[in-house]
Amino acid sequence: MNSLDKIIMTVDKKEIDGQKSKISDVFSKKELRNIIFLSLEETGVFFSDTDKELDQDVDLNECLFDSIQSIRFIVALEQNLSFELSDEILLKENLKTINTLVEVLTSMNANRISDS
Repeated sequence: MNSLDKIIMTVDKKEIDGQKSKISDVFSKKELRNIIFLSLEETGVFFSDTDKELDQDVDLNECLFDSIQSIRFIVALEQNLSFELSDEILLKENLKTINTLVEVLTSMNANRISDS
């Protein structure tokens, strides 16, 4: 079982389907960072394991080359979080760095995406 499977199982146990919830009530900042890296990889942006483990910030403007790749990243992020994110997440200042994105996500209320 990989780390994303463990995170999803934890989220499922919280029984918040269909409810508006604070993302930080479901995921820790470390879990959010891991999900962001996973979503970037699904978009074609790869990092070494060392880069992921270090608590360094990553400039997303250097990773996401165009608006299409940014949208694909947000879609992958929503799917991996199982939350529908508001349009404010698309603002350039919210996608500046991974740490900025983690802070925005932890303060955000979002609707849980039902698996059914």
